[in-house]
Amino acid sequence: MNIGLLGGGQLGLMMIEAAHKLKHKATVLDNDINCPASRLCDDFVIGDFTITPVPVPHDAREPIQYVFKSGSTQFGIITDLGHYTTHIVECYSNCNGILIECNYDEDMLNNGPYPKFLKQRVSGLFGHLSNSQAADLLSRLDCSGLRQLVIGHVSKENNCGDIIRARIGKSIPVNLPVHIAAQTKVSEWFSLA
Repeated sequence: MNIGLLGGGQLGLMMIEAAHKLKHKATVLDNDINCPASRLCDDFVIGDFTITPVPVPHDAREPIQYVFKSGSTQFGIITDLGHYTTHIVECYSNCNGILIECNYDEDMLNNGPYPKFLKQRVSGLFGHLSNSQAADLLSRLDCSGLRQLVIGHVSKENNCGDIIRARIGKSIPVNLPVHIAAQTKVSEWFSLA
């Protein structure tokens, strides 16, 4: 059963907690993406968009990423996670566009300037995805409808575009456009049509 809630305030949050205890899903209609219920709801709706929050393993308080859907088109953002789960694979399969983290190359991180504690944090279970981990995640997703792949959250010190492309190239469809988002400038527009 899916329960629909108009408004995602504190009462909506409590309703979702109760619904989840009964194994029901909850969809929230609220104009505020940061409403209290957005942390726990299965989906929330703003205008024509259905937004699905996806909890991720990261060393921050209540880290979540999102899948946005409008009509039959889906776009997923998946960054700031130290590893992926089966739930993440389920949520990001069948997306038409994905922005995925390729934070570091293992060799560059290990031989780079970061102190040992920071290297351990970045590469830990609650840190960031390496190029290899991102490639493995992409290989597990259903990418049959994927039209655009954007690589983001790329470390300036511990990664580079050529290494990323070489590592993920074997995990994605051959003609899929791959864009590497720069930290210092705005990317061009991408069409998912």
